[in-house]
Parts: sequence; structure tokens; C-alpha cells
Amino acid sequence: MSSRRRAVTGEDLSKLRDENRQLCSEVKRLERLLAEKDAAFERLSEEESRCRELVELAADAVFKGDHEGRITAANRSATLLTGYSCEELLGRELGTLFSSQEPGNHPLRYDLLKAGQVVQYERMLTRRDGSTVSIWMNSRMMPDGTYHTFIRNNTERKKLEEQLLTLVRDLEAYSYTVSHDLKNPLSAILGSLEILKSSAGFQPDERCCELFLLIESSAEGMLALIENLLALARTGKADRPEQATDTGAVVAGVLENLAPQLEASGMTVEMGGLPQLHLPSVLVGQVFHNLIVNSLLYAAVPGTTISIAATEEESRVRLSFSDRGAGINEQERLKIFDMHYRGEQALNKGGSGLGLAIVSKIARSYGGRAWVEDNPGGGSCFFFEVLNTPAED
Repeated sequence: MSSRRRAVTGEDLSKLRDENRQLCSEVKRLERLLAEKDAAFERLSEEESRCRELVELAADAVFKGDHEGRITAANRSATLLTGYSCEELLGRELGTLFSSQEPGNHPLRYDLLKAGQVVQYERMLTRRDGSTVSIWMNSRMMPDGTYHTFIRNNTERKKLEEQLLTLVRDLEAYSYTVSHDLKNPLSAILGSLEILKSSAGFQPDERCCELFLLIESSAEGMLALIENLLALARTGKADRPEQATDTGAVVAGVLENLAPQLEASGMTVEMGGLPQLHLPSVLVGQVFHNLIVNSLLYAAVPGTTISIAATEEESRVRLSFSDRGAGINEQERLKIFDMHYRGEQALNKGGSGLGLAIVSKIARSYGGRAWVEDNPGGGSCFFFEVLNTPAED
């Protein structure tokens, strides 16, 4: 039986050429994919190298641990903090770096880490030489099951906290001393008034009675102010009163006390309706007193007006005090609320440099701020803004 070969036709050759072209195209596509893969791998390697470099240069100690808590990587800061070399750290359980009492009191919470939480602790780390150092520890579990821990040396912060605590105690002791020294003469004034009024045969005329009332109310107001300012200094905030303060009535009292100064300056005060404020009345009075006196001292132009206005937006109240004085340059505006700061205009004027600082302190204590801007019509406009919320039950 003989076999016959089939003759190759033109159609067969055409199919072979098509298949060859497809094969070449596929080879080129694979070569392109391989080239892209190589490029991506190179970029990934470069990125990994940069990340390693950043970790190595980090000021915080960085540890990487396996699922059993053994250290698998550590940066240079980790060796400086612990006193161990990188080789000595690798394979060591992270918990062994802490004081022998630490794990019992503050165990490493792997259960929380496995639950996806970031665990933060302040604890004592034991260095290679046996010395201990206060540290702040921040750990989390990564998607691959490893642990990353960042540790910061807490020593300097601890020192600063202790210094600050000492300073606060000193200031509190000083505030009590100042309070005592200020209250004594005021108490003497009030006592002397009582003795004078009850003296036999003493019959003051109407003007004297008015002056007695003014002296008495001023002294009592000063005593209340001392108490509130001390509370402000000790806690950063005097309690909000149960009842809102009648701002209009408080300002009326301030203007009555300042009547002689207003008359001498030739200036007047105009104001619209003022909202009630959930602040101690004595502090409200102090804000108005200080800002009005500031205009009388440094922006006194006879025949001009100090304009006081108020705006309310949701739970905030903003008061504005506008004058027509010489204004304040931009550089001074940045410092004018600083304690004891006195600008160029204040060099030949009275004042202690505390008035605006107290206004700013009161504003900040109640969630607000104080600042100054140019008055569009000339002069300056001082703003006092606070969170005007009722006292909490």
C-alpha cells in the first residue's frame, strides 16, 4: 500500500504565515510585559530602598516583629536607645526590653493588636547597661501578621512636665500671696467706710453719700475681680454663672465709673443692643472697662465716639469696639495682646500693659479670641469673641 503526500497549497502557506505573525506578536507582547515587570520591580526596589533609608534615619526607634513578638528588624535609633547592637536585638522578644515589673503591670496587648487596634503605652525601657528610660510606645499589626512598633524617648518631655508643674505650683503660691496683699487694703477701705458712716455725729451731704457708694461698690467690685482673676489663673476658666449676665446693666455700671475720664477726654460711647452673656458679670465688666479705657488712653480724639456693637452667630457672640484714633501698625497688632507689651503710643501714657492681655485671656478661656483690625473709617476696631453657652448642669 503506497502513501501519497498531499501537495502544499497556497492556502496552507497563507495559514502558516498568519500563525507565524500571531506567534511573533505574542512573543513581542510577552517581551513588553517582561520589560514592564522588570521596570516595576526596579521601581519597587528603589521605593523599598527609600523607605528603608527613611526608617533608618528616623529619630524614633522602629522595631519590626514576627507573629510571636520576636524582633526581626530594628533601625539605628533603636540601637542608640536600647544600647544593644542590631545583631543583639534580632530574635529577642520585644517584651524583654522593658523593666521586669512592666510586663506584669502593663502587658503587651497582642490581643488588641490582633483585633486591629493601635496600642499606645507609656512605660519604662531597660537599656543594655541596666539603666531605665521613660518611653512612649506605639504598636500595630500589619496585614501580613507582623508587628511594627515605634518608640520615642520620653525623658525630655518628662523633665519639661516636671518643670511646668513646679512653675504652676510657684505661680499658684504667688497668686495667693498677691490675692492676700491686694485684698488687705481693699478690706481696710471697706472697713474704714463702715466706721466713718457709723461715727456719731457724722452727717454727710448728698454728694458725700454718692462718693461713699462709689468707693464701696468699686472696692467690692475689685474684690470680686481679684477672686475671678485668681480662678482664671488657677484653672484657666472661671465657672459660667447659672444665670446669664445682663450685659447692658454691667456696661451701664462701667460707664458710670468711667464718667470722669470720658468727660475729660471729650469722647462719648455709643452702643446698640447687647446680648446677655453666659460669663461672670465681673469678667464681662472687666472686658468692657479695659477696652474702653484702652481707647481713652491711646485713641482720645475730642468729639469722637467709641462705638460698641455685637453680632451673634449660632452659639458665638462677637463684640466690637471701634475708635477714631491714630490706628495701630501691623507689626504692633501681633504683640498688642501680649502680657506687659506697650507700643510706641503707650510710652508716655499710663497703664500697666495688662489690660488687653486680660481681655485676650478671658476670651481664650471661654473658647474665643481677641484681636484688632483697622477701622475702615480710620482708627482701630478691637474684637472680643466667645462661645456663649449656658453653664453645664
